[in-house]
Formats: sequence, structure tokens, C-alpha cells
Amino acid sequence: MPGVGTLRRMCRPWSAVRAPAIGNPRTLAASAHRGVVAIDVVTDSPSTWARLITDNFISLSISDAGEAFRASLRRCDLGDSVRLTVVGTDRSRVVRTARGVRRDGCDDVLLLAPILGPALVRQEGGETAVSPGAVSVHVAERPYELVFDRPNRVVVLQAPRRIVPSGELVSARRRLEAGGTRGAMASVFRAFATEVVAVEPGLSEREREELGHTAVELAVSVLSTSGPAPLGRRAVVAAAKAFVGERLADPDLTPETVAAAQGVSLRYLQLAFAEAGSSPGAYIRIERLRRSRRLLADPRCAGLSVAQVAHRVGYRDVNAFIRAFKRECSDTPGGWRAARRASGPERGSRW
Repeated sequence: MPGVGTLRRMCRPWSAVRAPAIGNPRTLAASAHRGVVAIDVVTDSPSTWARLITDNFISLSISDAGEAFRASLRRCDLGDSVRLTVVGTDRSRVVRTARGVRRDGCDDVLLLAPILGPALVRQEGGETAVSPGAVSVHVAERPYELVFDRPNRVVVLQAPRRIVPSGELVSARRRLEAGGTRGAMASVFRAFATEVVAVEPGLSEREREELGHTAVELAVSVLSTSGPAPLGRRAVVAAAKAFVGERLADPDLTPETVAAAQGVSLRYLQLAFAEAGSSPGAYIRIERLRRSRRLLADPRCAGLSVAQVAHRVGYRDVNAFIRAFKRECSDTPGGWRAARRASGPERGSRW
């Protein structure tokens, strides 16, 4: 076994490159810039590569590598802990073991799209071949194995499971069936991911955040089995609206708390609502006023004061409620209630 040398280690965004010990490199290039990390190494020690990909993905082991083993990795960190990485290796076997699962406790979702060369995927007691134009999907909390019988290149999306919209997409059945499905969308994802990694040094923080969510949406589209994907931003808006409806009485309900509950950034939530011609804050306000009108018009709630109605729809300050109501309805809550009783049921209201 060759002696121990040094290699620059993969690092977290914005941090300096540091150097741990590895085995006898023959060539080396490493760099870190604004969240992208690039490394190119030739080594005859597969354990070196195992340490590098463990640092950059999850705990993995390498075996069945040839004597002259060459590997390269370029990683791009985006928003919400989403990561895109282009990896190239010679023939090898990559294993996520039960021990590795226990070691790091990671539950990220990983989507692997081959660029060059096929991969044999073993997981959940099944086996499937994945070639360029197809994908495989893995959950870090379960063991799996990738066998590359020739030089290969793949692009990998890694994202926290909390931001993947549907658990069904990462179920055992879905992981077994992913290989070979939605070839066209897999090709779109692959092209998008490789281009993002290539242009990453010029991206702003806001662009990183948006591209991170776009990468997850594309991955969801790749894994959807029929019809247009009912996920992505439309699903986030639907889930956010349901969340708001359940919590209108909470005075601490804000766009920020709605975004946090959906596991997305505030900026992403705003973009999602903007596509529907609204905003999170406007939706919360309109829904509070809509519910307040129902309470004011309901004979069963005739005993509720205006202040009590305000509190039931999430207003701490009754005067703030009255001002908001008057802006939307051109009347005070008390005046609107009295007019409603005098005129009978209202027809054709947008409320």
C-alpha cells in the first residue's frame, strides 16, 4: 500500500479549502469558490475516494476498483441545502451500508442521473440497470449499492427529505421502479443540473436559492409516473393555503411561519404565490376577512362582539381589524353586520 500524502479536502460553502491525509496522489487540482467545490484526483487508493465522497455526500464505501483508479468530482451548493454534484470514476462499486446509515444518520434524498456509462443499482431486495436517459433514486436512511463496470459520469441531486413534496416519490416501490422511467424528463434534469454546475461561480445567492428549488421540482417531475406533476410550486401553494385555513385564528400566522411549515424559504413561497397572481400576505389577509364576514353574517354568532370576531380570525388589535375590514368592504364590521341584517342574504359577493 502506498504511503500517505495530502489532498485538499472538500469544504462547505464560503469556507477555506483544508487538507487531510490521503493515499499517494499522482495528479491533483482542487478549488473552492462561492459554494462550488471542484476536485480532480488520480490515485491508486479507493479508500481515498471513499473519504472524499463521504465528505461530500453520505457515508459510502468503495470496492472492486482497478489498479489505476481515476476519479473527479465537482459540487455546487444551492439554496435550502440542495446540492448538485457531477461525479466521474473508473470501474468501481459504491455501497451505502447499514453501518454507514448508523454512522451519519442522514435521511437525504439522492437522485442519480447517468451522463456516461450505465450503473447497476441494487436496493430494497431488487436490481435494475440505469443508463443515460434514466434515473435512480435513493434515500440515505436505507442501504443501497451502485456497480459501475466501466468508466462513468453521473450527476447527483442531494436534497433534505423535508423539502421533497411527496413521500410516495421516495417509497420502496418508487425507488425500485425509478430506473428507466420518464426518459425525456430525466434528460431535461441531467442537462439542467450539469449546466448549473458549470455556470455556478457566476450565480448570486438569490439565484442559488431559486435554482435549488427548481432542481427539486425537476426531480419530482422525473419521478412522477403519470400526467402533469401535481407537485412543485402548485403543490406548495395548495399546502400553504390548507395550512392557512387551519390556523387563521392564530395571530402569529405570517408568511414566514407558512413558509417554515412547508419546508421552503419565504422567497420561494412568494414566487409560488406570484405565479397564481397573489402573495402569501395578501392571501392570509383576504382569508381572515372572508371568515370574519361569515361570522358577522351567521345568526348563530350574533352574540359575538366585533372584538371577539377579530380575535377569532387572528387579529390581536380590534382597531387593526376594523381598518382592514373597512379598506376591503367600505364599511366597518359593525356597520356591515347591521346592513346585512337589514337587507337579508347577500348575493353575488366575491366573499
